[in-house]
Amino acid sequence: MLGSKAGVNNLSAELEYWHQSAEERERWIAELEKAKAWLAQHGDNWRATAEQRSERVAVLEETIIRMRATRAWRAAEWSVGVLRRLSGICRGIMLVGSPRLAPSNAKNFLLGLRLVFGGGKGRAIWDAHFDADYYNWGLPRRSAVRHPSLASLCALWIP
Repeated sequence: MLGSKAGVNNLSAELEYWHQSAEERERWIAELEKAKAWLAQHGDNWRATAEQRSERVAVLEETIIRMRATRAWRAAEWSVGVLRRLSGICRGIMLVGSPRLAPSNAKNFLLGLRLVFGGGKGRAIWDAHFDADYYNWGLPRRSAVRHPSLASLCALWIP
């Protein structure tokens, strides 16, 4: 009799354990369902926001395209381009024609003539030491002269 009572206690303890496990699993499932619903709601909100933004961007792009198609816009772009070119030419003239830099500029000009017109050897030296890709990548933001070769000649310093 004692053995059967202990067996019943073990079975009831095990049954209680399984009930608790089932309740805990149901709580987890409920939390997961809440999280799933929250994610679905926010996912829908994000999709709606993205759609609205893409619609606004499309409207802005359309406006820009229509604006650029007008004569006034093309005229403004052309005039700004002309002013930038004139500004660059004036800065180049000021740098090359500066009395303070005249001795250095004269030496650089003569060096350039020797390198460019000095035959194959002079041209080889120029080609070996001038990297137009590097100049176009790094120097135009700092240089007033926009032509790579001219800017390199103006920037050289010979003591």
